[in-house]
Amino acid sequence: MCLLPVYVASRDLARGGLVQVLVDYQIEPTPGSTLYAITLPGIHSSPQVKAFVQFLAETVQAEFAQ
Repeated sequence: MCLLPVYVASRDLARGGLVQVLVDYQIEPTPGSTLYAITLPGIHSSPQVKAFVQFLAETVQAEFAQ
């Protein structure tokens, strides 16, 4: 048993790969619940890293909007 955020578990829940227990127990996002993408410092980040961070941001925002 584990506690997973919606953006991690939703796809596997929909496919049946995970089973939700304690259905009545929900944790609401709080101001401190933040996902961080940590990259190397500097202005020369690769386009791949920038694209991946953008993808993460859009994916997480879409999951919380549902």
